[in-house]
Amino acid sequence: MMINNTDGQVDVWDAKGSPDAQVFSKDSYWLSNPAVEANHNFRLTGDEQVDWITYAIKKYCNSSETSNRRVLSIGCGNGYLERKLWEMGVFSTCDAFDYSPASIARARKEAEKAAIPAINYYVDDGNTAMLHQQSYDLVIFSMSLHHINDMEHLLGQVANSLKPGGLIIANEYVGPNRFEFTKRQKEVMDAMISLIPREYRLSVNDHFKGTGEYPTPLEVIKDDPSESIRSEEIPRLLNEVFEVVETRRGSGTTLQFLLNGIAGNFRPDNPRSMQVLNMLLMIENTLLDIHDLNADFMLIIGRNRAPKVELNTHSKT
Repeated sequence: MMINNTDGQVDVWDAKGSPDAQVFSKDSYWLSNPAVEANHNFRLTGDEQVDWITYAIKKYCNSSETSNRRVLSIGCGNGYLERKLWEMGVFSTCDAFDYSPASIARARKEAEKAAIPAINYYVDDGNTAMLHQQSYDLVIFSMSLHHINDMEHLLGQVANSLKPGGLIIANEYVGPNRFEFTKRQKEVMDAMISLIPREYRLSVNDHFKGTGEYPTPLEVIKDDPSESIRSEEIPRLLNEVFEVVETRRGSGTTLQFLLNGIAGNFRPDNPRSMQVLNMLLMIENTLLDIHDLNADFMLIIGRNRAPKVELNTHSKT
């Protein structure tokens, strides 16, 4: 993920990108639970077995153009996405950058191990990155844009770097800035937490998940100053810069926080736990479907309008 060039922030993402990082572990991270991932896939793609990138590539990228397709991946982390795209035969060459030197080092190592010569990994900051004009057929954001403060700069650079008609795919958190959840979100999450039997509410850190435990913006900033810095503005800005051709609403408005630390407590070998999880999925899905809750995770696909873009003046957070 790209973050602002501030002391200590490189260390934050170097640590989070580590293979040993607990934040994204199968016991803690909400999407590491297979049933939750399947539900999220279904909401984004209409098929539990098809993830967002497979859906977007198959629908919008002509397979006959692969031999000449040049891709840019912004906020590449450890490089999983680029390796997957290579296996899918999506590109002939790929550039990928991240602000974390440790993540880039791991990405290069994994690409070398997989004998993939066509990926150029490098360290850069999305807030200040300068991209070559009309160079790319496809630019991808995967949970990286919501870490960018100067989105006007970056999206303008992306628009200029795309070839005419080039494609952008953004799989992003677009919920409240700094996880400052709405009153309704908190009401629903408190109700959902209270419905979980106590035996499934103990986290991997032996913390009992109770109601009313929500991070304040100051706590979010202390943990990661770039986290969700202007996330709720992403759909508007993408619509200003690109011709958005499709928007898909995912899950996670409650489940991202609700299952944090306890996602691994719900397992197929424990049928009772899966009944509880299915109840939680049904509640969130219903409230999203009737638009009682906004979708905090979206897949947004767009095409380039023109080589140059000017955004409206905006006062940044």
